[in-house]
Amino acid sequence: MFADDTKIWTKLTNPTDAESLQNDLDSLSTWSARWQLKFNPKKCKLMHIGHKQDTKYTIRQDNINWNIQEVSEERDLGCVAQLVERRSLTGELSLSCAGPAADG
Repeated sequence: MFADDTKIWTKLTNPTDAESLQNDLDSLSTWSARWQLKFNPKKCKLMHIGHKQDTKYTIRQDNINWNIQEVSEERDLGCVAQLVERRSLTGELSLSCAGPAADG
């Protein structure tokens, strides 16, 4: 059994915020091991929105620290979240969702 569809969102304004996020990920890893509800580290993703800090994160599973893959687009529950780069140092998030199927 896996802990699917878990999301974490935080605003990074300084290096301490990045450390806090890694601590949260470590806490989730400890929780998942205790409850035997694993995360699939190959499906864990990281999306930086609005900053260019070079932050890397890991998630621990089965006594291995897995690097979390950085992405600019992610699909989930019929929606696509896509990072839209701007000329400035920040980016925006574009979110589009499929509407209900048309009745024929």
